[in-house]
Amino acid sequence: MRYIVCGLHRTGTSALVRAVAEASTLTAYIDADVEAVIRSREINPSYNPNPAGYFSHGTMFSPIADWIADTPDGSVMKAAPEAFLQGTGFEPLMVILTSRPVGEIEASFIAAFGFDVEDRRYQARAECEAILEQATNVVLSVVNFAELIDTPDQVFASLAATGWPIDAEGAAATIDPTLYRNR
Repeated sequence: MRYIVCGLHRTGTSALVRAVAEASTLTAYIDADVEAVIRSREINPSYNPNPAGYFSHGTMFSPIADWIADTPDGSVMKAAPEAFLQGTGFEPLMVILTSRPVGEIEASFIAAFGFDVEDRRYQARAECEAILEQATNVVLSVVNFAELIDTPDQVFASLAATGWPIDAEGAAATIDPTLYRNR
């Protein structure tokens, strides 16, 4: 089984990868070079949008079928919605897809990076959800950002009930409610 957190920037994907990695036997699959590039694009050092890290890797925008088999067993990784636009591949996947209102995403992204999210990314997110909902090799859970921050115990209990190998209480304890800015 492969474990993936998918969503747009500023929707809780990093918080979810971190929580799963800290409260399970899964390891976060990340790329330090990508992390450094993202950090270098932050415009306001005092804002620090992801103090615990972005948990990204270099292939996260590439088609999932091109890289998923090469990822380490026992890992949780982040993928951009674009990774699923050519399908879900053949491996069994547990996927968390994040959700957040567009206005909140825009405000958070602008505060962190100084420019807007491209409109095509929202279209990719919508197409990705439709693909994931129809895929026979995917167990899909949609996590709303506000619920992740406001009721993490409920979110992680639900994920554990769907088969995510996590300690729900431990995962919920990793979520910092003060990071919900730009409401």
